[in-house]
Amino acid sequence: MTKRDGILWFGALCLVAAQLAATFLAPGALWGLSHLAAAPPALPLLWAALAVGGLVLARRPGARPNVLPFPNRRTSALIAVASLVPFYLLRERTHFFGDGALLIRDHGLSVTSSHAPLLVRITILWVRFATAAGVGVETSLVLLSIVSGACAVYVFLRLAACFTEDRGGRFLTAALLLTAGSMQLFYGHVEYYAAHTAVVALYLLLACRAVAGERATWPTWFGFGVLLPMHLQTLALAPAQLYLGWRDIRAGRRLPTALAVAGSTGLALVLARISRSTVSGVTASTGSELSRYFAAAFHRDDGRHAFGFFSLPHLLAFLNDSLLAAPLALMALPAILVARAQSFDPLQRFLGLAAAGGLALSVAFPRELGAYRDWDILAANGFVLLAFTAACLVRPHPGSQRTAVAIVLVAGVFHLTPWVVLLNSRDATLGHITRVLAAPRLWSPYARAYLWEEIAIDHRQRGNEDASLAAYRHAVEANPADARYHTGLGNRLFARRDFEGAAHEYEAALQHRPGLAPAHNNLACALAALGRDLDAARSHVQLALAADSTKTEYWMTLARIEQASGRQAAALDAVRAALRRSPVDREALRLRTQLETTLPRAATPEPNPVHWPGSRPPMSGSVETPSRVP
Repeated sequence: MTKRDGILWFGALCLVAAQLAATFLAPGALWGLSHLAAAPPALPLLWAALAVGGLVLARRPGARPNVLPFPNRRTSALIAVASLVPFYLLRERTHFFGDGALLIRDHGLSVTSSHAPLLVRITILWVRFATAAGVGVETSLVLLSIVSGACAVYVFLRLAACFTEDRGGRFLTAALLLTAGSMQLFYGHVEYYAAHTAVVALYLLLACRAVAGERATWPTWFGFGVLLPMHLQTLALAPAQLYLGWRDIRAGRRLPTALAVAGSTGLALVLARISRSTVSGVTASTGSELSRYFAAAFHRDDGRHAFGFFSLPHLLAFLNDSLLAAPLALMALPAILVARAQSFDPLQRFLGLAAAGGLALSVAFPRELGAYRDWDILAANGFVLLAFTAACLVRPHPGSQRTAVAIVLVAGVFHLTPWVVLLNSRDATLGHITRVLAAPRLWSPYARAYLWEEIAIDHRQRGNEDASLAAYRHAVEANPADARYHTGLGNRLFARRDFEGAAHEYEAALQHRPGLAPAHNNLACALAALGRDLDAARSHVQLALAADSTKTEYWMTLARIEQASGRQAAALDAVRAALRRSPVDREALRLRTQLETTLPRAATPEPNPVHWPGSRPPMSGSVETPSRVP
């Protein structure tokens, strides 16, 4: 075993030890490595023992030299197609948060559309096409992830072939890119960042071939022009792209470079426009986001503040990013430092600049989301960092790569497998999230409450009212200043016929946000259900209608309150207003028939409690949809 391989081996052993430490000692603080934390204690120990055994075997020289050829283009394509099978069979089966969850639940996207217009537009078209073909929204996102994964597998294999002519070096590069990185992104991840990552990988292949002299440089500018409107985070690749332009200028290709830059800019603007976005809109939205990120990082009293920018938890969060998205890069870093005997070549410089941009983005990334940060956004940069790591290890060829390949495969599978298995089990994922939430110092109030609400919604959709109620209580406890969580908790209490408790929560919501229409409407429902102060109930639902008169549910609330007050004509007017907005609403049609039948002979009755269908307010599920900051 060479000195470099020995350092790699020790780094892999440290990775195993870190996994165990995270599992048993600090599953919340080291969440990026704690995917075994939800498993029974014997399983992490067994998995670690198998990994150590694999590393021991990796040190032993093989009896015969490895003669397996590296895949050519055709074989790479066949492997990519074959990868669809494990990606599908081991696909993610639970998803608690993120824009993917919003798209499934509410058929809409969050503020990501402002700085990822092309990515969002492509996803919307994909989902619409799939829905028209009879495929559900969640399934369509799963398929997008899996197809993107197959494309990425092909690109990574060709990228490995671009790095070196040495067969062993190619296998080492493929092992780095296809195991521990962020490959879980392609196992049916219910999001749209898998497609973006596949395009970034294709850009890397295009650029690396240009650096190697196999292709012209100008197509890389147009590739970069496509990436920018896809997601603004690809600005992290700008230093590397500028390096390519600088090389061309030094080589005397000034005019082609200028034309390529102009064409790239025009392409980015056209694609943004096609995606129904404008430069001014993106700029304004991005400025607003940056301002909010700044407040979350430096203002302790901000609800999105988790920890300070210059704090130890911030450093830990940055390390967690790398440990999650590219743990093998950290494992190999000491070996790279020891093995470097000469300056970087152009390909290594390009990848180094690209990786540095990604690391800078991770440092500056908002801390408001606490421990569960947007790893899927950072996944593309994780692959860039792994590509740079591979280029440093295989260029120039240091000799036999067989031991290094074995070490990387063992470490990569050790890291990837628990994560994929975890996401295949809803109970395991929920248990893991709950353990991570038990480390509140790493969370902002906004993030903890947001995640508890996602858990509450999942329980509610599965009919587990007790667990949903408990999760909403945790959300209110985590962020009592957010009216949305008080409204959600009130809805759960209303479903249990605890109208007093529900009214209290709705009133608390309105104290923090007086204009929140769902809280006004649902408070009216609670007061009416209690049979008291129907005038106050009417006042609250009228405030809800003043805020949003398009909601059929609000008009139905008013109709029932008027009916309970003995004002049948006013109740009928409200029902007709509801039917103008939703002509086929069965409950509104039934109530209209009842009122039209009884109105001519109706006397003025005493006020009575309103009995809502299903013991729930019309807007019981209408808490404001939370939006994640991507």
